[in-house]
Amino acid sequence: MFKCAQCEAFAHYAMIDSAEICLTESRFKKTNSTEVELSWLLTEALIDEVSFDENSAFNHYESAFTILTQEQLAFRMYQKVYLQAFEFYRYFSLCKPGIDRAVEFVALCKKEKNDSLLMLGLLQEMEMRECEEDTSNHHNIRGEIDLLLAEHPSYLGIYFERLGLTESYFERWPQAIKYYLEAENIYLGQLDQKALSRLDMSMADVYDELNDHRKAKSYLRRIKDYVDSKIDLHNDDYYNTLGWACYRNGNLDSALIFIEKSKDYNIRLSPGNP
Repeated sequence: MFKCAQCEAFAHYAMIDSAEICLTESRFKKTNSTEVELSWLLTEALIDEVSFDENSAFNHYESAFTILTQEQLAFRMYQKVYLQAFEFYRYFSLCKPGIDRAVEFVALCKKEKNDSLLMLGLLQEMEMRECEEDTSNHHNIRGEIDLLLAEHPSYLGIYFERLGLTESYFERWPQAIKYYLEAENIYLGQLDQKALSRLDMSMADVYDELNDHRKAKSYLRRIKDYVDSKIDLHNDDYYNTLGWACYRNGNLDSALIFIEKSKDYNIRLSPGNP
């Protein structure tokens, strides 16, 4: 029987037919529950996103939020729905609904006293407000973030990383690099290899956008040993990205090797994925 996670994986890999078949079988065989229904809605929203069906995705997210308002669920489910929806709002530049949901998420995080997610929610609100060309509340939001950072200095790394993501969203590449380097210094001091791996992928994306493919490849090469030591569903994406970085640098033999390795990881890490 297909599991919800498998359906989500199919959707993530833009395997629309497989994702839809998976959802149909999952719905037929699995006992329904509120959490399962939310997982189905989020998977349908992902299918819509990779199909560029913005309106259908928006409606599926709205249905998920309706369930959240009607049920008393664990906070992790609210977190899952809001964070996935935030990526959708950013991708399609749906600034106004992005602001409204960010404000809701901030209130939820305050109620749960979850300061790390509160900081991310505040940064999301700032980004969406700037997307809407309304920075009138930035000073107040900044003040809240500064208070959180004063109380939790350990948040500084993810804070700078998230700022880098925002600068990338607005294609302000020099500022994105500046913030990513700030985050890198902090993660190096913490010996946080997982965070450094994630950050180097982001840096590679920036330099790829700047057509500096040599630097993009160098950042990807830095984390190869770490990626190989932590086998997970992101390995195929890493090797696909590295393969194309090699291609853009004219290293065709290496490009073929790494793209082939990406395919091998995909097959090994996604059982039943056709």
